[in-house]
Amino acid sequence: MLPLAHVARTTADSYATIARLYILPTLGRRRLDQLSPADVRKMLTTLREDGRSPNTQRLARSVLRRALRTAEVDGLVTRHVAALVDGVRLPRHDGRTLTPQQARTLLGADIDYPYRALVGGCPGAC
Repeated sequence: MLPLAHVARTTADSYATIARLYILPTLGRRRLDQLSPADVRKMLTTLREDGRSPNTQRLARSVLRRALRTAEVDGLVTRHVAALVDGVRLPRHDGRTLTPQQARTLLGADIDYPYRALVGGCPGAC
């Protein structure tokens, strides 16, 4: 269903794996033109209840969206039901930042060897 001629082989393999493991077990018996937003929500709920990560849920919805978009363009479906379902929220991770002391140490590093502060000294003779 996906137009795979324009994607890398590894991407096509990834799509196939995601479809086989996460989409088809829940939606595989439904025809694309019979899918509803409730079916897509059920798939996401099942993945969550099975302990799948939010990123896995997001990837499954993304691959399904791409397949349904292609089906819509080809006239096989009249409604893109995956686009009607809210996306999966990924947990937000705080970025790692330097402490003020680490920043002062980094800024005070020698110009000749700017990474000294990061490695705890000069490799070899300085």
